[in-house]
Amino acid sequence: MNLYLTSAYKTHPCLHRLRELYDMDVHGEFQLVSNADSADAIVFVENTQFQDLQFKQLQAHPLVRQYPEKVYMYNEMDRAWPILPGLYCSLAARFANQTEHVSFPYVTVQNSGISQIYANQAKRQWLYSFVGSASHPVRKKILDLEAAANARILDTSNFCTWDPMQTSKYAFQKLYTDTIAASKFILCPRGIGPSSLRLY
Repeated sequence: MNLYLTSAYKTHPCLHRLRELYDMDVHGEFQLVSNADSADAIVFVENTQFQDLQFKQLQAHPLVRQYPEKVYMYNEMDRAWPILPGLYCSLAARFANQTEHVSFPYVTVQNSGISQIYANQAKRQWLYSFVGSASHPVRKKILDLEAAANARILDTSNFCTWDPMQTSKYAFQKLYTDTIAASKFILCPRGIGPSSLRLY
C-alpha cells in the first residue's frame, strides 16, 4: 500500500516520529510516496493544535477536499474527536465508529527519559507509585489516598507538560521517570482522555 504522510500544520512532531518509525520498518508492507495523487491513502499525522482546536485548517486543506475518499488522520489528542476516519489513540467510545476509526498506540514520547528507565539500576524502593494530575475523578481518589510508607503518590496538578513556558518541565519529567524506575508497580488511571500514555 502506498501512503502519503503529511500535516496541515507547521508544527508536527508526530509526523517526524512516524517517518522515523517507517525507516525502522522490517516488514515492507507499506511504501511512502512523495505525491498524494499516487497514494492509496493520505494520512494527516496530527496532535493537539492549541491555536486551532477545531482543526479548521485541516478541514479546509486542499487534499481533504480533493480526495475525501482516501484521507485519514492519525491523532494523539487526549480528548480526540473524529475529524476524519483514521487512527486515534484516545477516542471515546461514544465517538467511535468501527468502520471508520481504529484504536492505535501513541508514536511519540514527550519525556526523553522514558527510554532510559530499563537501563536505570535504581533500587525498587516503592511498592507502587503514581505521579500525575487530578484530571479525572478516579485520579482524585488515588491522590486522596494516604500512601503507605513504601509508596509514592505525587500530585502534579500545578504543572502542565504542554505549556512551552513551563520552566520546571525537565525537573518534573525527571521526577516522573525516576519514580517509575524505582517502583515495582505504577498505577495507571485514565486522565483527560480514556487512554493513557503510561500504558505505552
